[in-house]
Amino acid sequence: MRGNTVTRYRCPVCGTRRTDWNLLVAHQRQHGHKPCTCPGYHHPHRPGSPFCESRPTSGVAAAIRAGWEPTSEELLDALIEVTLTTAGRPLRQWPYPEN
Repeated sequence: MRGNTVTRYRCPVCGTRRTDWNLLVAHQRQHGHKPCTCPGYHHPHRPGSPFCESRPTSGVAAAIRAGWEPTSEELLDALIEVTLTTAGRPLRQWPYPEN
């Protein structure tokens, strides 16, 4: 048994831990953390979690859970399709020095 038995509540968005429920609620309000409530999980969770429907590859994962058994080539093609058709993060600044 572990020596530290303090109950810790974890923020589902950033993972920060608090020892009091009211402190966790205050943390979420202060930082504007809103957990995802999609039907991928039966509880509020981090956006982009493995079964979350906001994840770009959620369609492929849902098809596999529904019984699709892709070959390695089919899986690669599906993931390439997701990569090419899903927008990424916006570029904030050019990463290379200009000469």
